[in-house]
Parts: sequence; structure tokens; C-alpha cells
Amino acid sequence: FKPATVVINSELPLGSGLGSSAAFCVALAAAFLAVTDSVSVDVSQQGWHSFGEKELDLVNKWAFEGEKIIHGKPSGIDNTVSAYVLAERVNKMFSVDVSIVSAV
Repeated sequence: FKPATVVINSELPLGSGLGSSAAFCVALAAAFLAVTDSVSVDVSQQGWHSFGEKELDLVNKWAFEGEKIIHGKPSGIDNTVSAYVLAERVNKMFSVDVSIVSAV
């Protein structure tokens, strides 16, 4: 366990049916997995490029848990699309910046 401070800046659109909560959950899951060294992230490639299928599976599973907290019984489609199809573009499309400010 590594305590950390997480800062989230976002221009995610509000409203249902946009998949923005899934994009948020994917970005947050990826950041938490990276700071806990649960996945290997190549910072020189800005993170996503080093996420292989195994890492994306883990991101997707945690993002789905986040979606369940937000929506109760989500279909799993939005987080799966965000994790696998849009992994390299989630931050650019929705301007999600999840930064680990400090890790103790």
C-alpha cells in the first residue's frame, strides 16, 4: 500500500448516455494501478502505450467496479470500449488528466 494524493482535472461532459463516467473510471483505474505498481507503465510512452492485454483486462475490471458504484447495474459496454478501444485516446477525447501528485 502506497499512500498518494490524486488530482483529477477534467472536461468530461455531464449527462447520461455519453460514456463519460466509464472514461473517468478507466483513467482513474489506470492511475491507481500504476501508482501501486500493479501494472507496468512506460512514462516515456505516456502510459497507455505500455498497457498490454493483461494490463487492460485489469484496468477494465476495476473500471467496471467503478461503474457499478456510479450506476448500480451497468452493462459493462462503456468501460470495455473505453479500456480496449479508446485506451490511447480517452485522455485526449475527454481531457481527463489524472496525476499522482505525491506518493509516500
